[in-house]
Amino acid sequence: MRPTGRPGAAALIGAASGLGSVSVLAKLAYEAGSQPVPLFAARVDVAALLLAVVGARRRAICEAGIEARHIALGGLGGAAFAGAGMAEFEALSRAPAATVVLLVFVAPVWVALASWMLWRTAIGWIRCGLFALVLAGTGLLVATPDRHQLDDHAVALALVASVLSATFFLIMARLVADMRPRRASCLLAIGAALCTTLVSAQAAAGELSSFPRAWYAISIGAITALALGLLCAGMGQTSVLSGSAIVGAEPVVAAVLSWLVLGEVLTTLQLVGATGVLLGVTMLSVRSLGLAHLASASPLVEPHGCDEDDSHDDVLPEPLDATDQQTVG
Repeated sequence: MRPTGRPGAAALIGAASGLGSVSVLAKLAYEAGSQPVPLFAARVDVAALLLAVVGARRRAICEAGIEARHIALGGLGGAAFAGAGMAEFEALSRAPAATVVLLVFVAPVWVALASWMLWRTAIGWIRCGLFALVLAGTGLLVATPDRHQLDDHAVALALVASVLSATFFLIMARLVADMRPRRASCLLAIGAALCTTLVSAQAAAGELSSFPRAWYAISIGAITALALGLLCAGMGQTSVLSGSAIVGAEPVVAAVLSWLVLGEVLTTLQLVGATGVLLGVTMLSVRSLGLAHLASASPLVEPHGCDEDDSHDDVLPEPLDATDQQTVG
């Protein structure tokens, strides 16, 4: 069982706040002439460079104990981060920041569903109700925009980013279980930078050579480097589902900053929907605290395979065998 505590939660909240501010900075960069893919490419390149410098200060690569499987996980996690980021940045160019970030925030729902499908973890009626609450909130968020109809492509891209974000959290949880957070964040950032380079090799160079767009790219990259480091540090002290839901601070920060800086305001029904999404995902996390380590169990599996929604599991942690059942009968 991995340790849990306030330092891990504080690190995740700090990371979420940084990522929320990135969304608003990206919108400002678009107003200055930036495009989604070049801006994201510059973002991950700057983040990878900063994290590589920080990682190199402690120990040489040959002494870091990095194995081939760590590199593979870093590449896979980086690919998921790159895909999620490019989809989110493209969605941000088409829709308000708060709406996009809230749609991406449903990532813990995909984590829970993946756990159920892959490990056949019992969902229970309470989790089903929370899923329904998240879906209803998402529906209100998407179906009740102010003035203009919400772009369908933006919604689809945000949901794709959400699924890829869930994949990123699962891979990151596995990686930080095997190595220090600083090294894990460095591998993930380098993996994301390499994947982005394959998509658009010259994109980052063009973005970083033009001002004031370069200042936005550098600022976003620096915040991303800090956020990735905090994410890995926080995930080392909590479960993958709890970690992915604690970042609920991200849509809150994005909503407040987009209102103050960009003048983007959610409608009343959208606020109701956003509240439903936040409550549903957060409660889904709360009901899954104290989970087993990802390496030995699925994100929703508890010790002895108990279903946390069943109160009888609190007094009967292990199933009765046939003899005990006859005795009870």
